[in-house]
Amino acid sequence: MRGHHSKWVLCLGLCLGLIATLQISGEISGDVTDTSGAAVVGASVRAEHLDTGLTRTGVTSSSGSFHIPDLPIGSYKVSVSSAGFKTTQRTVEVSAAAVTHAAYVLQVGDRTETVTVEGAAPLVEFSGNENNYVDSEKINALPLNGRDLNSVLAVTPGVQRAPGGGFLAISINGSRTTANNYLIDGLYNNDRYYGDQSIGQPGVVGMPAVLFPPEAVAELGIQENPSAEFGVKGGAPINMVMKSGTNGFHGDARWVRHTSFADAANYFAKIDGCSAPGSCQPTPLRNMQFGGTFGGPIIKDKTFFFVYYEGQRYVSFATKNFSVPNQADVAAARAAIVAEGGTTSTAGENLFKFFPISPSTTPSDNNVVYFTPTTATMDSFGFKLDHKLSSTMQLSGRYVFGDSLQSAPSFSVPPPPPFPSDMFNSVAPSRAQMAGLSHTWNLANNKVLESRFGWNRFSQIIKVNNKIDPKSLGVDTGPLDPTDFGVPYVYMYGFTGYIGGVQGYPITTAPDQTYDWSEHFSWIKGNHSMKMGGNYQNAYTNSLRNRARTGLFAFGYSPSPECSAYANTLDCAVLEELLTGKMDEASRNFGDTHRHIIQKSVGLYFTDDWKVRPRLTLTLGLRYDLNGALGEKNNIGSNFFPGRGFVTLGQGIDRLYDLDKGDFGPRAGFAWDVSGNVR
Repeated sequence: MRGHHSKWVLCLGLCLGLIATLQISGEISGDVTDTSGAAVVGASVRAEHLDTGLTRTGVTSSSGSFHIPDLPIGSYKVSVSSAGFKTTQRTVEVSAAAVTHAAYVLQVGDRTETVTVEGAAPLVEFSGNENNYVDSEKINALPLNGRDLNSVLAVTPGVQRAPGGGFLAISINGSRTTANNYLIDGLYNNDRYYGDQSIGQPGVVGMPAVLFPPEAVAELGIQENPSAEFGVKGGAPINMVMKSGTNGFHGDARWVRHTSFADAANYFAKIDGCSAPGSCQPTPLRNMQFGGTFGGPIIKDKTFFFVYYEGQRYVSFATKNFSVPNQADVAAARAAIVAEGGTTSTAGENLFKFFPISPSTTPSDNNVVYFTPTTATMDSFGFKLDHKLSSTMQLSGRYVFGDSLQSAPSFSVPPPPPFPSDMFNSVAPSRAQMAGLSHTWNLANNKVLESRFGWNRFSQIIKVNNKIDPKSLGVDTGPLDPTDFGVPYVYMYGFTGYIGGVQGYPITTAPDQTYDWSEHFSWIKGNHSMKMGGNYQNAYTNSLRNRARTGLFAFGYSPSPECSAYANTLDCAVLEELLTGKMDEASRNFGDTHRHIIQKSVGLYFTDDWKVRPRLTLTLGLRYDLNGALGEKNNIGSNFFPGRGFVTLGQGIDRLYDLDKGDFGPRAGFAWDVSGNVR
């Protein structure tokens, strides 16, 4: 009966498909010998988590080795006992997706006697995978700019981060910035639209739209040479392990305030001789970050909780130089219009009101410095519950939520009073959520089945910070949805400042969401540590990109007889065109850009860490992925097929391209303890 049960579990691990997720657990392996160096067969191994009391057991094989898989990260007391020998114990640290190896030498004596080995076993990678780990102690010791965990990745070998951070800023070993596979507790944390992380994705200001506090992180791991367990994305899995509650209550509270009080002035402004008013003063800044964590037991040794909150209030000002019309230019242009017997247009006058005017009356003196506000408001919280269902089953659940609003200057010149100076800013309200449930079942000392279900949702709208109807300005570009209202984009030749903000907006991704389910079966047999499983993912992306709906207008240079007498002929002529509404170029986009994209994917894998010799471990694996074709809820999708022409979804075809059914990925690696001292 037990044999049939094992076969059923193996089939379940292989056939229940669902998303490749990075391990949130680690493993302990070791060799047990007597003082003569002979292997001790059948020795009992007991690993006890020092914070939660979780206990797992194992038995040494015919070669004297043992392996305990799928252990929650943390510190363990590992005891080894056998008849005729004293019990030996030592402390072992377990990290996510890593194998901690420890050697035990048993002394002859009564097993009731205990020998304690001082010092923790070193964390040595005993698989062919290349892993990097940063634990909570190191994370909290690092001076993280803005408390952004992405700064931790920047000090990891093989990781390149764009200076200053920002959107899609991390590349690992030369891979695309969209190839990284971000996870929290092994659960999918990726935004399908942009390819960046959901929790932790930078907004328009460049800082994370939703910040995960460093104090809530138990460990951050990067697997730069991933095993066959990982698919969907081709880059490195980056797994953030959230802290858990323990048998002791623990927590912290913080309030961090950074202002410009002790900041230096702009270096380049000093070189310029502080020509602009206030340019040699420090850039105004106020950044407040506050929050706390708290965790502990609900039922000792059985049920635990952990919660956190993080808030941020950020205000700064971006200093920018612009070339804008001055009073002399405007007076000359208006005089030229009158002299030519013309009149200004309603649209031209209304649009002109949004351009700031330099107070200078000297022709060609058009340079000004403006301070445009940059703001960010963010609130996020999360909780985690761990419960021991029985001596062989554990259940863990977590939920993360964050809301933010960021506003950053575009390349537009800020308007003059009475208009708000940030009305052409790019603003981005964002919301990120993630929920997950994992179940671990210790079927036997050498068999573990882990099930995970996860859901993540990311919603964001990037838009210009005004909703003025262009028709109210005298500009009618046709039917316009109120969602797309805003001051039109207007550019004047010869000036660096334009109005209207970024006309590629709004970009709406509300929401992107992904459901994932995975099954992982670990089986230790002799010198083989095998893992197999499958993963399934169902992803939805709702997007809208209504580019340039209010219109793009460019006013160039046309020779004007009346302006030719003015010292700055070019500026006079360009302003004359704007005020009279005589544009050189105009464009406006139409059409429905709303899309509901759907994609499903399935993956299967098998991996084996084979201990060929006490000092040599081979890591072998094979993965198969089948990524479904992109679909659209309303069949709004087309493609061009040679020999057939344009095709549309729902009109004789159910997908726009052929599937790649040959996506097999073999993996191979080895770990060799050259010196034999486990270092």
